[in-house]
Amino acid sequence: DWAPGGFCAGLLPYVIARMQAAGLQPSFIYRHQGEAEPSLGTDRTTYRDRIRAEIALFRAAGWDAPAIVAVTSWWLGQNIPGTPLVEEVRAGQILARSEALGIHAGPDTDTLAGPVWRGDSAHFNATGNAQHAAMAAELVAIRATPFA
Repeated sequence: DWAPGGFCAGLLPYVIARMQAAGLQPSFIYRHQGEAEPSLGTDRTTYRDRIRAEIALFRAAGWDAPAIVAVTSWWLGQNIPGTPLVEEVRAGQILARSEALGIHAGPDTDTLAGPVWRGDSAHFNATGNAQHAAMAAELVAIRATPFA
């Protein structure tokens, strides 16, 4: 939905323009999306290309901040890791990584499955949000450039 041509595609350039108008520039681009993709039958190559196209919008705005792409496909307990459609989405997220494009590995939040992490079998509860944030913060810290 966020890639060019998608339902939400028009929002991303709008957000970028608003950030630029406010003088804001991202330190990181963090992408955590993919839960609906298995139900849509998205294949790995298409999903990789869509992720890269989304990030290209930031690059076109002159932002070269590292992009971190989470591996996520869990939705209402229906997307079970190991099943073909889920593995296509997960593979697309992994294939989107590219040192040359500044796209790096994010956390695998499919590991946060079940009622401990998700209150409604889909969305993170407070415990899940805290764990997701910790996983993401660890990877952001690895990519952070130390202050001079």
